[in-house]
Amino acid sequence: MDDMTSICADISKGKERIPIPLEDKADIPDVTDFVYVLCPIPGPDTERAEFRSQIAGCHCVNESDCSTGCECISRFGPSYDKDGRVIVKDADTPSHCPVFECNRACACKASCKNRLVQSGVHHKLSVFRTPGKGLGLRAQQFIEKNMFVCEYAGEVLDRNTAAQRTKILASKHSGHYYILVVREHLADNKMITTYIDPMYVGNVGRFINHSCNPNLYMVPVRINNNIPRIALFTLRDIQVGEELTFSYLGTHSVESIKRNKDTLSSSSPVERRNCMCGAENCMGFLPLDSTLFRE
Repeated sequence: MDDMTSICADISKGKERIPIPLEDKADIPDVTDFVYVLCPIPGPDTERAEFRSQIAGCHCVNESDCSTGCECISRFGPSYDKDGRVIVKDADTPSHCPVFECNRACACKASCKNRLVQSGVHHKLSVFRTPGKGLGLRAQQFIEKNMFVCEYAGEVLDRNTAAQRTKILASKHSGHYYILVVREHLADNKMITTYIDPMYVGNVGRFINHSCNPNLYMVPVRINNNIPRIALFTLRDIQVGEELTFSYLGTHSVESIKRNKDTLSSSSPVERRNCMCGAENCMGFLPLDSTLFRE
């Protein structure tokens, strides 16, 4: 009974700095059937050397908060302001420079303001049962625009493993699967694709539902190595009790979602799940990365 109470009080089981309660104790089996992690881990076929590699750290020995002279910050400029908001170049379209936080090779303290994402959840959140969408995540306090909410953590897979799992999960769970495909476009026209699966190993991010008009957006963050940690920041001010959502398309742009609607709805490789986000610009079904179904 004591174990059940602790699980209900905090789905992270003490791993997050702030407990994340489950509002409905009857949903315990749905919530606890995965391993909770605080950062991405290598999947079964992922090259471990990528995780063992180390980005050079700073030498700010006497600095509790690194300044612009810090080697980590000087790469692309500061990522966060003094209040912990991610710095964006355009207020209407949250675009930003590459984000590199101080890391385990740095001399600065754990309290350094350039260690935001790695320090975990900072705001009060709770998991709850949504009407028609299963479990979801909502804010239990007011959260300002451009503030960090949580990571979308899980196993980092190679493309073949991600495709195999997607096909299996799509058939066993009526199209309900968690694999997130993140594409980063580099300046030299190259693209980095990362596959993250929190189905068996994940964090609180796995409970966030899709919306065609989301209130969160994704920011890839590098810390110890070049594996991106997918951080979710607020697209606007979030009110107490408001459900937290992001676009599984990887974009928050209404125009971009409209452009993708016809392409995504044609010749779907599997039966699509209806989207229940209720947004005026709703595509009508949940996004699907068709590349994972190609042979």
